[in-house]
Amino acid sequence: MKPGSRRFRLDGRGSADADGRIVKWAWTLNGQHLSSKPVAGAALPRGQATAQVQLTVTDDRGARDSARRTLKTAVIVLRLPATENFKEGSHALSDKGRKHLIRFRRGFRRQARNVRVVRIAGYADFVGTPEDNKKLSRRRAKSVRKVLLAGVNVPRRRVRIHAFGETKAKAKRRNDPKRAEDRRVDVVVVLRSRESSAG
Repeated sequence: MKPGSRRFRLDGRGSADADGRIVKWAWTLNGQHLSSKPVAGAALPRGQATAQVQLTVTDDRGARDSARRTLKTAVIVLRLPATENFKEGSHALSDKGRKHLIRFRRGFRRQARNVRVVRIAGYADFVGTPEDNKKLSRRRAKSVRKVLLAGVNVPRRRVRIHAFGETKAKAKRRNDPKRAEDRRVDVVVVLRSRESSAG
């Protein structure tokens, strides 16, 4: 797992039984079935920095044993799909984008007390002057901040707004579909490190 990754590789092949042989593996993530294989992949749910994973093994005599661990990441990253980004020249969130942020906020709210910093970066496509695009990207970042932090107890001093304007734009033509990706806001939430608990 890379630092800040939201994907994990779970390996239960080290499970041992002094009286028999392990014949079944059952992984759950937050109480939901994940896999019946000894090695499984898991991803943290959107907006959550931690999740509970449990492995239950069964030996050839039918005896079972379980162990739990907490998966965690110190970084949460949100990027809206291109279809939910801003229209040309606008800093108003689309209805889909707003709903996406609200869903993300539900999980984010549970992590509020562990937030070290929230970085909200706004971007624009190449159309317009560099000065106007920088202002537009800042307004987009502020639009996201308003929705994301509504009712969330994160001190304003921990929130950073960045405006990149068109400096990161990939599209160079008006009919390039990547223009929608260039009109975006990225959110990076950095959390304080905490020790995982085991059961």
